[in-house]
Amino acid sequence: MSAKSPLQTDKELVKEFGISEAAELAPNFKLGYVRTQIDEFKKVLWRNRVDALISEYLIAKAKADKNDALEGRFRENLSRYRNDIKQLSQSIDFMESLKNELEGLVPSDQPEQ
Repeated sequence: MSAKSPLQTDKELVKEFGISEAAELAPNFKLGYVRTQIDEFKKVLWRNRVDALISEYLIAKAKADKNDALEGRFRENLSRYRNDIKQLSQSIDFMESLKNELEGLVPSDQPEQ
């Protein structure tokens, strides 16, 4: 079974919630928004990767200092950062797919908004 495309899923949401034409954005506006969001997700992903690196360092330091309480806390932080990294990476892949679909709807000579 193949997954639905992002725009197919969006059409279902539009129908489910009765979103009117007046509330809809033009494809070039949607594309500009998605591109901006991808960049923002990449920044958050990088922040979480740096935080994971710092946590790894602090875990090693706490372990060397034989501070089990701090080591445990830093391990919890690392686990959260690793989970966020996984989710953000998957979200970026999804947003790239959505961007590619939207690019097919926007003529190359039409400016983004």
